[in-house]
Amino acid sequence: MDALLSIIAVTEFEPSIWNDFHVPSPLDEETARNKILLDCGELELLYSDPELLKYMITNWCMTESHIWQKLADTLDLEYNPIYNLDVTWEETRTPNLTKTRTPDLTETETPNLTETRTPNITEGRKPNLTETRTPNTTETETPTDTNTEAVAGFNSSTFENSRKTTRGGNITTTTTGTDTVTTTGTDNTTTTGTDTVKTTGSRTKTERGTDTERETGTETVTTRRYGNQGVTMTQDMIQKEREVALFNLYDYISKSFKNRFCLLVY
Repeated sequence: MDALLSIIAVTEFEPSIWNDFHVPSPLDEETARNKILLDCGELELLYSDPELLKYMITNWCMTESHIWQKLADTLDLEYNPIYNLDVTWEETRTPNLTKTRTPDLTETETPNLTETRTPNITEGRKPNLTETRTPNTTETETPTDTNTEAVAGFNSSTFENSRKTTRGGNITTTTTGTDTVTTTGTDNTTTTGTDTVKTTGSRTKTERGTDTERETGTETVTTRRYGNQGVTMTQDMIQKEREVALFNLYDYISKSFKNRFCLLVY
């Protein structure tokens, strides 16, 4: 074997030099290894001994792995490329609010309701009706009557008085005195006594006991500010995003290998 060899030649001779070569997810180890072979295949290696090269590659991966992992993490970040402000903060409040209400919640009702009704209603009717009738009636009649009788002879058509009766004197009917109907006495209706409705006693409502309301736990308020503050033009941020898109982690690992293991003499 020549003293100076390329990485392609050493890989063909001893493929195990890549056994401890690892790249972070989501990168593919075979793709990363092929990228190194493609970029460094025409350059001579600093270490020509396969065992030494394997050890150095393993050590190189161990010292660079955290850098590669950080770079790999940035490949999946989600953001708006034209925002230069995207701040989120959370405020957590831990209330321990206890509302204590101490009423007496025992309801006691003690009525002593007595209804007394004492009517003494008396209806009295005392008529003293007396009817007195005292007639003193006198009737007086004074007639004067003359009665004349006439007769005719058997041979004459002329009547001649035959008898005359005269009645004189007085016939008197006199009604004197009074005819009186008198009603005396009283006709009374009397209501006496009392008619009383009386309510006595007490009605009491008492509350005893406790009524407690308590609020515990945490309350989290999240606030976010985002957008373009105006300090950078949108076009400039778009250009920066294009530069980010051009970043290739495979290319970064390959250049790191070249600078560490290859003689940069063309």
